[in-house]
Amino acid sequence: MTKLILVPKGDSPKIKQIIKRVNAFSKVAFLQCACGSRDMIQVTTGLLLDGGTPKGGTKQWLCASCLVKGVRSIVY
Repeated sequence: MTKLILVPKGDSPKIKQIIKRVNAFSKVAFLQCACGSRDMIQVTTGLLLDGGTPKGGTKQWLCASCLVKGVRSIVY
């Protein structure tokens, strides 16, 4: 029969650096679709070119995973 041995928790400076880095990264807000995907495509509709510069139009973010399935889901 095998015995279970508990290993005491150790505080490593490397682990503290990793936790600090992950916490700093998680504060960034990502767009996420209802399907759970974060792959986005930016679409501009109604854009006019005036002398080579774009003017007007409406920008929307579409979920790439839903778009491949044939669903146009707009992410806000």
